[in-house]
Amino acid sequence: MNERKQKTILLVDNNAITAADEKKSLEKYGYIVQTAASGKDAIDMFKNNGDIDLILMDVDPGGDIDGAAAAEIILKDREVPIVFLSDDTEFEAAKITEKVMSYGFSAKNGGAGVLDATIKTALKLFHLNSTNKENKEKIEALQRNEERLRFALEKKFVGVWDLDLSDYSAVRSTEYDLIFGYKYPPAKWTYELFLEHVVPEERAAVNHKFEHALETGGEWNFDCRIRGTDRKTRWIHVEGHRLTNDEGKPYRMIGTVEDITERKIAEFERIQAEKALRLTEARYLSILEDQRELICRYLPDGRLSFVNTAYAWYYKKQPAELINQNFIPHIPEPDLSIILKKIAEISKDNPSVTYTHRIITGPAQETRWQCWTQTGIYSPDGRLIEFQAVGEDITERKLDEEKIKALLEEKEVLLKEVHHRIKNNMHAISGLMSLQTASLKDKTAVEAISEARNRVVSMMVLYDKLYCAEDCNKISFKNYFTPLVDEIICNFPSQAVIQTEKNIDDFTIDSKRLSQLGIITNEIITNIMKYAFRGMANGLITLTASDVNRRAVISIQDNGVGLPEPKDLSSSDGFGLKLIDIMARQLKGAVRIERDKGTKFVVEFNL
Repeated sequence: MNERKQKTILLVDNNAITAADEKKSLEKYGYIVQTAASGKDAIDMFKNNGDIDLILMDVDPGGDIDGAAAAEIILKDREVPIVFLSDDTEFEAAKITEKVMSYGFSAKNGGAGVLDATIKTALKLFHLNSTNKENKEKIEALQRNEERLRFALEKKFVGVWDLDLSDYSAVRSTEYDLIFGYKYPPAKWTYELFLEHVVPEERAAVNHKFEHALETGGEWNFDCRIRGTDRKTRWIHVEGHRLTNDEGKPYRMIGTVEDITERKIAEFERIQAEKALRLTEARYLSILEDQRELICRYLPDGRLSFVNTAYAWYYKKQPAELINQNFIPHIPEPDLSIILKKIAEISKDNPSVTYTHRIITGPAQETRWQCWTQTGIYSPDGRLIEFQAVGEDITERKLDEEKIKALLEEKEVLLKEVHHRIKNNMHAISGLMSLQTASLKDKTAVEAISEARNRVVSMMVLYDKLYCAEDCNKISFKNYFTPLVDEIICNFPSQAVIQTEKNIDDFTIDSKRLSQLGIITNEIITNIMKYAFRGMANGLITLTASDVNRRAVISIQDNGVGLPEPKDLSSSDGFGLKLIDIMARQLKGAVRIERDKGTKFVVEFNL
């Protein structure tokens, strides 16, 4: 409601003479009068002038909008008292009341005094209505606030109390009684009854705080334990504040009580967990200090956050001197790049890496070797917190490894030299045997020496491969087998024209078993060359070798007349076949003979 003493009236009338006369009359009664010639003008003037306190609206102000319609539009913008002016008051009053809220009617020719009385009455009614509406809104707001407070207190389980200090009786909320375990609360509650619920060992301290708050005007604020009527012990938090009268004397104390049992239990459990954690950490640090390994932790930016005694001793410093220093000092550049690359590989899914590197340390700039295992430590949300590293000095081990490596290299050189000399000696032996056969007339003796020479040749081929091989335990079977076959066949130049078909898979085998296979191959091919192609102008030898699930299968087949030997090699009278059987047994394998359009030897053994 506008409280200005001089009221502003908006007079709406399309009759300019009548409007001017009424404006002059009203101004004599102390009103500020503005005029509008139509309903539309009235609407525009009202929107642009917030000082208008009342509208005198002609029922028929002229224009496209009648008085009732203009009033309805105006009231949508802001509430204002409207008095209608009409020549036919009874008819127009009934008509307009149905459409808009009005504060009276007045005849146009009723006189200034009557119009002034109507205006004053309308303003008083409007003021009363506005006041009642404001009071109603305040009451509703208070009710809403009370409902919000009650809801908050119930959710937090907080009770409210109001203590009368004249007789120490208290009014309290439902939540208060529930906290103290009352299913059927007592009709009267007193301060003494409250103290009875406080556990005996805390009762005196609680009462002392109460008396001190009353005396000094300070807050009554504390935690204590109570024993409820339901025999449950609870922790409560009490807050209270005294109220004084006009003379400054306390007459009431109001406050709240909150059940904090769950909070206290959680706090107790947290304290116990922290104690256990500190104890565990102390034990953990004690273990770390006793370790001879170099142990440290450092942040993602490389700054050390912890080092054990062994780490500090290694760098000849105190632990405190190393904290916040860089984790990777004194490392040559090539090694540093490897370390940084390794650390970059650490992730939550791959939290640990291991690497070795050199460091340059001491006044003499000595080079030493270290080996480290680093682990990333991550928070539950996957954020890298820090690294933990465990390392050791492996300089002595590195020196020993280098000595062993040098000795092994020396051994390999020596072994190759031995193989080379053996091969040369065998070559000499082979040459002597060739000379011997050339001087013999006895065919049997020539054959015997030739067979022995072939066996020496197979050994020569083996030692030639051993001399070239980097690892004597991993020699290519194909690289050995193929030239051996060709060498043996070349020892029979006067025989029929022999073709060979080779289908050899490559696999590695150690020198010992390769030697045994060489002897077996030599004996089989020698037998083929001696007996298989008698009376034939040409022949075919087919050789295959394969690795089937780590089992070697080697077959040597001819298309000759066949061998008249028994199928059981061990019962053979020939030295060569017996030797084949002996070598197969040493291989822990088997040899079988198949006779169909020639002879086929199949050798099988596990790799």
